[in-house]
Amino acid sequence: MRMSFESCIAFYCAPTLAGIKPSNLFTWRHIKKDDSRWHIDNLKRKFTESELSVEILCECSRYSLVFIYRREMLENTIKAPEVTAFLSDFGYPSSGGLAPSLDRLKERTENGGGFPHEIGVFLGYPLHDVKGFIKAPDRRCRLSGEWKVYANESETEKIFDRIRKCRDEIYRRFTNGSDIASLMA
Repeated sequence: MRMSFESCIAFYCAPTLAGIKPSNLFTWRHIKKDDSRWHIDNLKRKFTESELSVEILCECSRYSLVFIYRREMLENTIKAPEVTAFLSDFGYPSSGGLAPSLDRLKERTENGGGFPHEIGVFLGYPLHDVKGFIKAPDRRCRLSGEWKVYANESETEKIFDRIRKCRDEIYRRFTNGSDIASLMA
């Protein structure tokens, strides 16, 4: 059974709706490209009074990669000096705010040649885990859940548990009739 656009948001983006993570993403299979645009425009209207934003990172004839984020939280994440230095190695601007960095992320996502694994920092993954994955994706990680963990597994297990509980609660509320707008923290 195919999930509705909003049920994908309630399930895959629950940690962002709740303010636990700066962003989440999901792949939406559309009937036609305009279908995704219609959903995005509708969601932007619902997000008008919130800290949440939505973008399509890339799309093809059948799929759109939908990115939902908290503007201030994401900007603070990528402004951290160690993250800024890390992202600069991939051609991200070191100044200019969030918009130029999102433009670069879209460019890296759309241009093929492999998925831009630095997206992990945009998704709120610890920098050491993002670097660990990029450096040796085949290396055995210490823990796998929301992302692959290469250090601090006991601390990260608690984060995974919090995300699981959040997702369960938000999706339960959504399936019981709550509107997406009412699920935002």
